[in-house]
Amino acid sequence: MHKSCIRCLLVATAISAGSLSLAAAPSALSSRAFGDDTKKEKKEEDKYTKFFKDKKVETARGKFVTLHKIDGNVYLELPTKYLGKELMMGARVTSTTDPDYLAVGSMNSAPIVFRFEKQDSVIVMKAPNSIVYRRDASPELQKALELNYRDQSVESFTPEAYKADSSAVVLKINSLVTESSPFFEIVPSQQGPFKITSSRNAGLTFVRGLKSFDNNASVCVEMNFSVTASLLGIMTVAKDMPLTAEVTYTIMPAQESSAIPRFADARVGYETSRKVSFPDYLDQSEPVYLAHRWSLVPKDKSAYAAGKLSEPVKKIVFYLDNTLPAGWAKPVREGVLRWNKAFEGAGFKNVLEVRDFPKNDKNFDPDNLEYSCIRFVPNTAESVTSSSWTDPRTGEIFAANITIYNNVERQLYKDRFIATAAVDPSIRSGRLSQAQFEQSLSLLVSQEVGSVLGLLPNHASSYAYSVEDLRSSKSQSLGLASSILDGVSYNFLAQPTDKGARLVNDQLGPYDLFAIDWGYRYFDLKGDPAAEAKELLSRVDKRAREPYLRYAPEQRYAVDPTVRTEDLGNDPIKTAELTMKNLAFIQSNLSKWITNDPDSRKKKSLYLAIVQGYYLQLKNAMSLVGGVVCQESRLSTSLPRYQVVPKAKQREAFQWLLRQAKDFQGKADRNFERKGFIDVSYYDQLL
Repeated sequence: MHKSCIRCLLVATAISAGSLSLAAAPSALSSRAFGDDTKKEKKEEDKYTKFFKDKKVETARGKFVTLHKIDGNVYLELPTKYLGKELMMGARVTSTTDPDYLAVGSMNSAPIVFRFEKQDSVIVMKAPNSIVYRRDASPELQKALELNYRDQSVESFTPEAYKADSSAVVLKINSLVTESSPFFEIVPSQQGPFKITSSRNAGLTFVRGLKSFDNNASVCVEMNFSVTASLLGIMTVAKDMPLTAEVTYTIMPAQESSAIPRFADARVGYETSRKVSFPDYLDQSEPVYLAHRWSLVPKDKSAYAAGKLSEPVKKIVFYLDNTLPAGWAKPVREGVLRWNKAFEGAGFKNVLEVRDFPKNDKNFDPDNLEYSCIRFVPNTAESVTSSSWTDPRTGEIFAANITIYNNVERQLYKDRFIATAAVDPSIRSGRLSQAQFEQSLSLLVSQEVGSVLGLLPNHASSYAYSVEDLRSSKSQSLGLASSILDGVSYNFLAQPTDKGARLVNDQLGPYDLFAIDWGYRYFDLKGDPAAEAKELLSRVDKRAREPYLRYAPEQRYAVDPTVRTEDLGNDPIKTAELTMKNLAFIQSNLSKWITNDPDSRKKKSLYLAIVQGYYLQLKNAMSLVGGVVCQESRLSTSLPRYQVVPKAKQREAFQWLLRQAKDFQGKADRNFERKGFIDVSYYDQLL
């Protein structure tokens, strides 16, 4: 007879004999049958309680996870329901002792996606293998891919304790947040013009704070480094310099992405992630490129389908730093919101928003991975930079950062002065007016916003318009290039005698509208990337011959004279002659226009920029010699992939360059040079 049957028989006999009451029977059975489980639960409870007993514990408890700090160590209390679920973690700089080498708000390595899994008695951290594009794979192929492209185990953690009901496990995560981790680069190897090497002082690492919210948690850690920096990798400017920084690590669930991957088209410039695909219809693998873009879905799909504008379900929101200098916030907002016009062409309205840092929101943290921010950094840099982070599975952009550096006004002034002072008398002074500064800053921010929307620079767009159009009032409607992402901000070839020529390229061009429509138009095709790709290919094919919509990637080798930086118009020789004429006029008037400059530092900087302007024009014209115009195209469109620059044009360029080389040193202002320090003339150096 089975043991359980014998036990039941004995209980029944006891009841009938009166030695055991019916009411007592269940409790007696319960204590006997489950006594071992009760002891086990008590033992676990004791272990969990004992782990924290008599210790100084700092705890941050939220709906997602709980964090503990004990004796300088950081412990993650992870609900076991998240075991096997994908999480995300990133590190962002919160404060620093030297922003020239390490900027506040920077995240110098992409967030990692991972999951914790229980294996035997340890918790293993695994990184998903994102090399292969797995969508629509057959069951047989899927099984083969899982065997050959399995997820990688990267680290293991021994559980410190489980909660009594096994609902959470406590893990010591020092290796991720307080020790040097291979996943997070804190000090970048390149910051502006500086090449940097750094080593970390492990003995000077301190946990400064824990935060836990409904859907993420963060650890703030003070770190100390020894930094060596060189200018352009040549001249050492700092050696073994101490640097202190606070870094915020954020951990959060990796949201299940609903974004439909969009297959990139080489004729439209988007950042991409490369994958390998093994389609059933081919007997070989093929590369797949997923375009980087934010996921936009219309709130009102019916209105969207009818051609009416709809707001997206989730907007792209940037939070604006409250430490920006007075007068800077307005142009920054304008620079961001300028792109809403392009999204309207794709059927969306009010896609981009700019909000101030919340003052009384305890859940807001600009260093948290959840928020996209525009930060202000007071250092010696003279630029605006940006970065964005994508989901490796789909190419979806989920966060971005734009950094505005304190000395950006200096660069804006120099660029605009050199480009337009020959034509615009209002610029002939030692600094920009407030209106000029706001216009230039807004433009620069717009160029960076294009980058965080996934778009690549398009240096072919400045070749779309003729030199004659750029010197006329037509430029007011055309702009200076067919894309604001060409990088040309000012009309440096316009002459003082030209009437109505646009001087500042502060509007989106036809290529920008086309590229946003390609990347962000919503298709109700049941989430089928292949069907979307077919529709998009057809759209690009129909407009591939329009010169305003041409895209060309940045050149690895400068062979295409139509894809240059700092060029304007469709004739490099004409552009060079007009530009050099302006540069000569500006150079001859430097001392008269720049008066409040006792040590001539500003004039010397402008003088160098003039020489560099000459040199750039010579290089652009030089690209005609042996030049090949390249065209991204499909065979079905019958557009030629390349065309050699005509022989006559090459000959003209070569002869022109010989004349310029002969007369180049004569362009120097020797009187101005003699007033400065004893240096070799820039003109002599570049010859």
